[in-house]
Amino acid sequence: MAYRPPHRRDAPASMEGADSASRSNSKGSRRGYGPTTGLCRGRSRMRAVTGYAAGARGQDQYDQEDQYDQEDQEDQEASGPMDYDRHIRADKPDFLVVVRLLRKLREGVVASGRTDAFAVDVFEDSVRYAVLAHDGPQLNAALHGLVGMYAVTKQNPTYAPLLLVYHLVHSPRAEYQRALEAMTLPPRPMRVATGMAGISLASLSLEPNPNTHTIPAPHAATMPLSSLRFVTDAARALAEETFDPLAFAALIENDPETEALERTLLAWAAPAVRERAAARLRRAYVSVSISWAGRMLNLPAAGVESWAVAQGLDVVDGVVKLR
Repeated sequence: MAYRPPHRRDAPASMEGADSASRSNSKGSRRGYGPTTGLCRGRSRMRAVTGYAAGARGQDQYDQEDQYDQEDQEDQEASGPMDYDRHIRADKPDFLVVVRLLRKLREGVVASGRTDAFAVDVFEDSVRYAVLAHDGPQLNAALHGLVGMYAVTKQNPTYAPLLLVYHLVHSPRAEYQRALEAMTLPPRPMRVATGMAGISLASLSLEPNPNTHTIPAPHAATMPLSSLRFVTDAARALAEETFDPLAFAALIENDPETEALERTLLAWAAPAVRERAAARLRRAYVSVSISWAGRMLNLPAAGVESWAVAQGLDVVDGVVKLR
């Protein structure tokens, strides 16, 4: 059974209590987080989350939600093991506990209408632990809230590219394209009539005239496209017309300029990429060497042999018979 933090009836009963507990932890750099960076402050963050949830929402409701969380976790454990990415070296159930506690704190932040640095920290922590716990629904919710909060607070959008990577892995291509345009293209100003009396064919023009005024763009672009090299390279590697499993493998293994969280999230697509690469191997070759199959499937030699056996294929003298 996963660790369950004890209830504290003397926990802070306001957001300020959780805020002060959070500020006592060192933030460190916002970039360069590895998969387990920041876990040293996990216990303090969990105490802050537990205290806020118990004090601000009521102990009885907190107990009931804990029961629901425990049932959700048992259902997920009963469904079978997940395909863990090898970058994740900590115990996944522990991350799931933190993800659920941070969800409660996120709900409190939204309910209180906070859009300050503490609120951004809560959403960023939610994103980080959701990636490590492989919790897609919580990651989706946290990312959409975080990107909107970046636009309001004008803070450095450190984790905004993760929303694009998430859409590459989980969403139709059109959804990724819409998110990319919203994140990189500034809204265009509009010319509108000053009142109903001023509506005319002339007021529909973008040219200035006495009956119109300009509505400025609500905010600047979230990020310049030039700063999203990893995302655009991943999109090119995954696109049907430019599909490249070798480039995909290089992105999740060797790219030195991006955060580990982006590589870890992109690695969620590895099983689907492997299936697409295998289909192309079968169409293009009658047989291939284990080494070439390993490069295309991003598997070691032993992994290729296991894959071939699972697919009902023969391996003879280091060659995989595809037909």
